[in-house]
Amino acid sequence: MNKTLLNSAVFALLVGIIVLGRVVTHLPNFAPVIAAGLFAAYFFRNRLLALAVPLTGMLIGDVFFVGTYDLPLMIAVYLGLCTPVLIGQWIGHRDARMSAKKRLKTQGGKTILAAVGGSTFFFLISNLAVFFFGGIYALTVKGLVLCFTFALPFYKFSLAGDLFYSAVIFGGYWVTIWALERRKAKREATA
Repeated sequence: MNKTLLNSAVFALLVGIIVLGRVVTHLPNFAPVIAAGLFAAYFFRNRLLALAVPLTGMLIGDVFFVGTYDLPLMIAVYLGLCTPVLIGQWIGHRDARMSAKKRLKTQGGKTILAAVGGSTFFFLISNLAVFFFGGIYALTVKGLVLCFTFALPFYKFSLAGDLFYSAVIFGGYWVTIWALERRKAKREATA
């Protein structure tokens, strides 16, 4: 498959997963945005293309389905959703020479840690924005503690969603690569 066509297909698929994940009824913050950002950083060599995945998915979801909200909060949310792309670079890049088994062994644990890191950074950034710009909490230490305390249930769902969707997206990719490797090996063995 042509590299440009493959990149376009993966980009569209990831954006589609994000939009669908925002439209379908789910637990609060149980969404695929961070996992898609992590995978975009893993799959695409171009950082701008990887950053465009979560931003495009969120923008489409907000404009056409969810609605927009206070601009400073929106900016913080969008910036917070860029952090998985930066964290995802730590997982490493896909390498056509690396077997699926080796990918899982060397990058599986990093993927889990990156999902936890992405959730945590998003939690910190978005709740600091709520604290400073939301007008809900007093701008005091007590207000900050209340803000983060009341946000903990959302963090729980975010973390669960990020781990689940990371397993689905990365696992689906690695299983697909493994199946293609097996098919190629069988073809070569019979040739």
